[in-house]
Amino acid sequence: MNHQPKSSTSSSIVSIPLNQRSSKSKSTLRLIIFNIYFFVCIVTLHVTQLVVFPFVFCSHNLAQISLKYNRLAKETFTIILVSITQIFGPTNLVITTDSNLDLGKLIKLDSNGKIKSIQLPRRSVIVANHQIYADWLYIWCLAYLANLHGSLVIILKASLKWVPIVGPAMQLFSFIFLNRSWSSDKSSLSEQLDKLADQATRQDAIQSQSLDKLALLIFPEGTLVSPATRPLSKKYADKFGYSDLRHCLLPRSTGSLFCIRALSRKVPDLKLIDLTIGYPGIPPDGYGQDYYTLQSIFGYGHPPPEVHIHLRIIPVSEIPIGTSHLQQASSDHEALGGMVDSTYEEVQEFDQWLREHWAKKDDMLAKFYKDGVMCEAPKEADVLRRIQFKVELRGIWDSVRTIGLCVPGGILIWIALLKLNHNEYT
Repeated sequence: MNHQPKSSTSSSIVSIPLNQRSSKSKSTLRLIIFNIYFFVCIVTLHVTQLVVFPFVFCSHNLAQISLKYNRLAKETFTIILVSITQIFGPTNLVITTDSNLDLGKLIKLDSNGKIKSIQLPRRSVIVANHQIYADWLYIWCLAYLANLHGSLVIILKASLKWVPIVGPAMQLFSFIFLNRSWSSDKSSLSEQLDKLADQATRQDAIQSQSLDKLALLIFPEGTLVSPATRPLSKKYADKFGYSDLRHCLLPRSTGSLFCIRALSRKVPDLKLIDLTIGYPGIPPDGYGQDYYTLQSIFGYGHPPPEVHIHLRIIPVSEIPIGTSHLQQASSDHEALGGMVDSTYEEVQEFDQWLREHWAKKDDMLAKFYKDGVMCEAPKEADVLRRIQFKVELRGIWDSVRTIGLCVPGGILIWIALLKLNHNEYT
């Protein structure tokens, strides 16, 4: 479990850019099977979601049932993602940590010695670098192991809100969609963060321990590192006199600062989970999307052999977010929209902290692309700084539950098709 990582070889298919890979390595049949499997799972689950959705507008008790169901649906969607990874794109997660975190105290093993779960903060903001579209999927797989998969909320660009089937499903998952215009995003973001904080801190949620978890995922870079975005980051750095990065984009601090300040008002035990993600096969001067896409990973079966994630857990009290946001926190049910804006000094201090933090990520990725590891091996023999495990379902129960939640939607679709077919012949 703590062995040294395997070195990736240049002969590996994933080290060849997508546009240079042989057509023999791309199975059309496999691609079709993957897309059919994914489509059927998503459609049947989403139809079942829509059946429960009207309860949101009913009494508090029925609304709570709807909320619990949608968390259950989100957990089921995660199980679908894990099963897709296990079947179509098998890989290992390699988790490493800094010297102040012992993974041996965070993991639980089953009777066979396999990792059963990893203990992460119940309520957190998760930040990560962003190289490929599959980043969110592997983060969700990590959340699955930490039993946070039903509580994960992702901030996405607004253009994804109405993507057929997937977009409405993500809306029911309470994902947050932004237009990348702070003047138009601030009000809706305040409202949604307020709702998340209330759900996690309600007395009945704490007592049931089913709704008190919160995991908000933010990609502060805002988009993927690519040939199109790399020059924009350089231009931004030159404009303000910052040092540009090599493997990351300069992070934008406005949204991250607002989210952390807003949630920490009502969630005093909020933590920051910081993830640095690296993929074998990408050269130091390469771009992730030239080597890994969702279709190449799962459709053609060319997954990264390992997904390296360096984990840090930072108490919000150690992050320079200022204190002005606490001035109006006089009631647990006060709207976050009334929160005092950050002062100029608070914004500058957090922005500098985030840029310095991202520079450390960049250095870590430089080491990874050179040596294949995120950090040095620990000197302490009794401290576990590295674990490696397959992305796979934890048991048959997860598969059974997935079928159970998808079947109602499948039955409704089948009935609708029968009805349409009947109407054609009458």
